[in-house]
Amino acid sequence: MVVFEGDDEWDTFHLAAVDDDLTTVGVITFLERECPLRPGLHPARQLRGMAVATGRQGTGIGAALLRAGLDRCRAEGAAVVWAHARVTAVSWYEAHGMPAEGDVYIYGDVHLPHRTVVLELPGRG
Repeated sequence: MVVFEGDDEWDTFHLAAVDDDLTTVGVITFLERECPLRPGLHPARQLRGMAVATGRQGTGIGAALLRAGLDRCRAEGAAVVWAHARVTAVSWYEAHGMPAEGDVYIYGDVHLPHRTVVLELPGRG
């Protein structure tokens, strides 16, 4: 099991995709974190991590998890959702409504190039 800082905060939520045999095939996590590209826009949620089992990638599990997570963020009144996206995944996020902004940067323990993807949620104000 992998555990990250913030996993057990009261406003963090985790969603999972589970097969009929109860095998977890995908997960996604959202934290309450200010968006570095939208300071002061609150509430803000960071999509902090998402993974789909290697043999199940490309089957729509990630898209379903993202949709469900964004739906929950909307229901909870979030104004913005954002993520540090690996450059290799930016086109996937953009295809799912989270455009990339800003320059490429090296992020995290993986030391891979990332860009920030951001989605402002309508219906606030």
